[in-house]
Amino acid sequence: MLPAVAAADYRADIGYTKLRQQLGLATPDGTGIRVTQVEGSTQVNGQEVWFPDPANAEFVGKTISNASGAPAGLYSSHATSVGGSFYGNMSSIAPGVSNIAAFSANDWIGGGALLTILGNGGSRPLSSTSRVANHSYVGSAPGAESYVLRRVDWLVETDEYLQVVGLGNGAGTSSVAMLGSAYNVIATGRTDGQTQVGSVALDETYTAGRTRPDLVDPSDYTSTAAPRIASAVAMLVQAGHDNPTWSSDPVSVSVTNRAGILVRNAERSEVIKAALMAGADRVTHDSTSIDLLN
Repeated sequence: MLPAVAAADYRADIGYTKLRQQLGLATPDGTGIRVTQVEGSTQVNGQEVWFPDPANAEFVGKTISNASGAPAGLYSSHATSVGGSFYGNMSSIAPGVSNIAAFSANDWIGGGALLTILGNGGSRPLSSTSRVANHSYVGSAPGAESYVLRRVDWLVETDEYLQVVGLGNGAGTSSVAMLGSAYNVIATGRTDGQTQVGSVALDETYTAGRTRPDLVDPSDYTSTAAPRIASAVAMLVQAGHDNPTWSSDPVSVSVTNRAGILVRNAERSEVIKAALMAGADRVTHDSTSIDLLN
């Protein structure tokens, strides 16, 4: 399944149109890659909601699991938009993704995935069959933020579970650590510079001054930039998995993570992040006039 491409849209700006011209039907589209969408909660009819609308045309043929027990029949427009950009049939460059777990941010950070506690020790984060997670929110948890970031970094390193996170909108220095100040995430922003930059000082490990974001996208909001970049991550993960000859290390060509998923070297977190950053432009000329100029 390949999305239609307009004459001038973000797909052309990010190089996807040229990729399709070169690869045609062999262009990876995320098929076979399980993903997770983590959302901040909003209020609808007095209830907290975070689940995308499964009846939206973007999600025809997809299974979106209600991992955090969202209220039935109440959906988040933000989650629906993010989901469309991440794995939607029309808006995403990874429309082949068909199995999605949807979490609220509070649940994912707590008992649903990270199992964060205050202090050292506690249970390890839960394993997941997902390979890519998108986080289009920022948040704070005073006193717990360094523990959250440590668990996120551990999860990426241990399970090769890639985490794509959006930074805050608006120019200036980042004041919110979660989750953009983690080391192993792919921190995302906007090409127009209206993105909070830099890491937040928390302790001797999580210090200020590290480069953030890692990648930018020609979007009006970081909530859109993150899932667009996450969709590119899903494409590359599929490509790395489906082409075993790309992983030719003489010692070990793959690992199996805690969920039992075979991860070839070409689809490991460091490789995917490095490939995306190496292929990014330092100066852009986007159709939307949202340009990176320096």
